[in-house]
Amino acid sequence: MAKNEEIQVNLEAVELAKEIFEQLSQVRPEHSLSFVLNEEGTAAINESIKIAEWGIGGNKPKLKATALEILAEISEVETGDPVNVNFTEYEVKSMNEVYEVIVKALEVHEDGVLS
Repeated sequence: MAKNEEIQVNLEAVELAKEIFEQLSQVRPEHSLSFVLNEEGTAAINESIKIAEWGIGGNKPKLKATALEILAEISEVETGDPVNVNFTEYEVKSMNEVYEVIVKALEVHEDGVLS
């Protein structure tokens, strides 16, 4: 998704995504974390994919690819099934990057339109 492409996000889901990624960005490398997503959590992950595609800069292709790969894996878990993650240090960094672009999206784009 090109950064100049306009997308609409669900702000309630993005607020929840912020909470989720605040936690994921603080996971200690090589330590596992398990959690379960309800329907709202699954929607939040899907919104975070759109925001990561939109907001992680082109000068960080590996970081963006890593984040999107993790997000895709999480989004494929059925709602109500456990999600288990065990991040490397670099993967934690990518989750922090997702958190940062979510915060930016909420601060700068209060109408839910990212352009």
